[in-house]
Amino acid sequence: MQRLFITFFIAYCLLLQINAQHYLPNVTSFTKDDYGAGRQNWDIDIDDKGVVYFANSAGLLCNIYGEWKHVKTEEGLYLRAVLAENDTVWCGGAEIGFFVKHNGQLQYKNLYNLEGEQVWNIASTATDIVFQTEYSIGFYNKLTKQFTLNKMSEAFWTMCIWNGKLWLSDRDGYFGYLSNREFKKVAYFEKNAKQEVRKMFVHNDLLYLVFFEGGVFQFDGKEFKPVLIPESLRENTLFTGLSYDNENICLGTVSAGFIQCDNNGDQKTIVNSGHGLIDNTVLSMATDKMGNVWLGLDYGVAKVELQSAVNYVFKGAATFTKKVYKGQTYVGTNKGVYRLSEQGVPQTIENIEGQVWKLRAINDELYICHNRGLYKLKDDKAEPAFMIGGFLDIVHFKGTDHYILSTYYGLVLARHDGKRFHYVKNLEIWGNEKLAYDAINNCIWAEIKNEKMYRLSLDENLKVIKEEFNDIKHLYDTSNGLFFDDGNQIMAYKNKRFEVTHEPLLDQIACKGLTALDYSEDGRSVAYICDDEIKLKMLLSDGNIHSYDAILKSLSNDIVEYHQFIEVDKQELVLATDRGLVVFDLNFSSTFNKSSQPVISSVNVLNEKAGKKYYPYNEERVYLGKGNKSIEFRFGINKSNYDEVEYRYRLLPVGEWSEWSVSDEAIFSNLKGGKYTLSIQSRLNGGNPVDAELAFKIDKLWYQTFWVILPIIGGFLLILSVVVLIMTAINKGKLNRQKQDMLSAQASETLQMKNEQLLQYTEIISHKNEFLNKLKDGLESMRNQDAQRFVNMISDEVNNEKKEFLFHKLFSEVQQDFINRLTDVYPTLTSNDVRTLSFIRINLDKKEIANLMNITPRSLDTNRYRLRKKLDLDQQTDLDQFIRNF
Repeated sequence: MQRLFITFFIAYCLLLQINAQHYLPNVTSFTKDDYGAGRQNWDIDIDDKGVVYFANSAGLLCNIYGEWKHVKTEEGLYLRAVLAENDTVWCGGAEIGFFVKHNGQLQYKNLYNLEGEQVWNIASTATDIVFQTEYSIGFYNKLTKQFTLNKMSEAFWTMCIWNGKLWLSDRDGYFGYLSNREFKKVAYFEKNAKQEVRKMFVHNDLLYLVFFEGGVFQFDGKEFKPVLIPESLRENTLFTGLSYDNENICLGTVSAGFIQCDNNGDQKTIVNSGHGLIDNTVLSMATDKMGNVWLGLDYGVAKVELQSAVNYVFKGAATFTKKVYKGQTYVGTNKGVYRLSEQGVPQTIENIEGQVWKLRAINDELYICHNRGLYKLKDDKAEPAFMIGGFLDIVHFKGTDHYILSTYYGLVLARHDGKRFHYVKNLEIWGNEKLAYDAINNCIWAEIKNEKMYRLSLDENLKVIKEEFNDIKHLYDTSNGLFFDDGNQIMAYKNKRFEVTHEPLLDQIACKGLTALDYSEDGRSVAYICDDEIKLKMLLSDGNIHSYDAILKSLSNDIVEYHQFIEVDKQELVLATDRGLVVFDLNFSSTFNKSSQPVISSVNVLNEKAGKKYYPYNEERVYLGKGNKSIEFRFGINKSNYDEVEYRYRLLPVGEWSEWSVSDEAIFSNLKGGKYTLSIQSRLNGGNPVDAELAFKIDKLWYQTFWVILPIIGGFLLILSVVVLIMTAINKGKLNRQKQDMLSAQASETLQMKNEQLLQYTEIISHKNEFLNKLKDGLESMRNQDAQRFVNMISDEVNNEKKEFLFHKLFSEVQQDFINRLTDVYPTLTSNDVRTLSFIRINLDKKEIANLMNITPRSLDTNRYRLRKKLDLDQQTDLDQFIRNF
């Protein structure tokens, strides 16, 4: 029974904890300076492409996936109502008209100018677009495209499509519908005759009526019944309402902001100026496909995210600690202590302001560690408990009256007598001490400046025993027990020593850069802060580990620098940030879309004054005119504030994919005429890429057209052909010259080689002939018949070698050009004359020539004299020089 009671009590406390945590939705507000239009936004509609349209006091205002566009009517008047259907945006105010989407632009057409009236509502039936003013109903026939304005005998508050009919509330208290463009009364409601029905909407097949002076009623076609709404709204002025889903409705007030409540009338969400709205008067509301509620305010616009896994439970101060005490959630901040209420409005704890580092529940007391000292909570007020300087933490040695206090002056041992604390001694341990009680080992751990660890225990005389561990750097007091790290691995203290833990989730953690950690009690979730980034891992039933790191990445910028607080269980992650306390719901699911397709929201030609084109373009291809273009593309995606989206893009047919980036724009310079396609991909929180593309065309200039380009190409090809022919001829001539040069070089080289051979042979023959002549002279002196026979043989040998071999085989080859020129100029020369002149040309001296010709030097002189005559040379001309230069 005792265990059952304890289990029930813990479950009850957890239930109280969950009930005490009231989520604050993410709110994004926009002023008129942000969107560039008027102050008031009277009506909202969202088309099937996800573009949000506002009936603004200065015209039509559009939010196109994060981009704002303001378009005025012809008269530039205000708008009170807007309806987007297909490619048309119907508008009404002091005038009636519509905008048509064409090639990225909104083109306006006026249908009617009202006098003394204004359009308050627009609805679409099967045959007509219906405009409701105070005293008239306007009809635009969809088939004939004709507009008529019918003056009615009744005056109307509002209208709404219900069960296929257009229902109206008149100012005399009657409800009915239009039949053949006449008002058919169905029921009377006295309350309606006395005050304005500000808004009608359909919820769970019933017609809901929102009364301006307070109260909401439902109508089933026969009778009216009051709708349960939060007590705070029953006397509050209401301005608008809508059906959010089957379980919830939303109401917009004149002075209390936005409220969501369920069918039981319980408040689910409240958003006002204390939660991010810049104005508490909500004039209009609409829900997009992601479950966000857009608010048109008396001053500005807001988007309320009701479908986000990440929400604040407290906002407005840097938060350092959180504690559930007696079913209530308390947070310690730089502005004091706050108690979170079910209404979502934090309650300030009195008598304490400024820095609160830690909240500790000890012996049924809630202690507050403050920069001025130690306080405890009593009757929702903070009262001093021990004022000896700033306090960072307090831990109790269970089973004793002794405490370890972490103060600005180091660790202090104190004793509590049941009424107050008594100072015992300073343990002389300093350095932003983090404390944790270890129930298993009956000791207190103290982390000193993330550098080392102390284990503090009491001996039998209640004196503190200090053990120092220099290798242990960090201490983590988690939901699953105490853990430590040495900068490399996670450890636990067991059997009087540190042991490495081998648990799947903890093994995933890199200890370097680790500053905070919590391990869930069931061992299936671990959350930590490493290198200033939030990490969350969950162990799935199949043994795989799922990471939530990507979706939490955007929260990393809000982490407090010191005294970080993080807490996780199987339900949610709680994180203290420098803006408040954030909760991430691990089991979050939504009936709405979680994200949208990316879109290319706008196309802007930078080097022209042409209007910017916006999504949706409603054309197969966007046309950008003529000439080279420098174009800026913007793209976007509907997402939660805490989602991180990355983009990449490429321009076909000329480009490759860019790198992934959070940038939502792409610029291309000097694009020439032609057809292009911009492809983009987006990925949400590091998930799978999603594609979108936009085809566009740039018309070619006159000199880029086919009929101009074709002759240019033909002329170019003709010129190219001529150039090719000329170059071919030039190259051919050059090749021939190169060939001739090569042949000449080869011939010259051959000639030089033969000339050298000739000289060698000439020298050899000259020496041989000289020897033979000497031998012949000797034989001739013998004067006998045998000697004469040898003399004749030597003469034949000398003459034969000279004539046949030397001259005809070598000399004629080497000196062929010279011989030909010489005989052409001087045809009377004999062969013997030519041989003599050839020997002179190759620089043979007189003796060598005489030997080669087998004549005496005197005979050679005679030959030379005769040759001068034949050559017609004067006395001053040197024969040898003349022949060598010939």
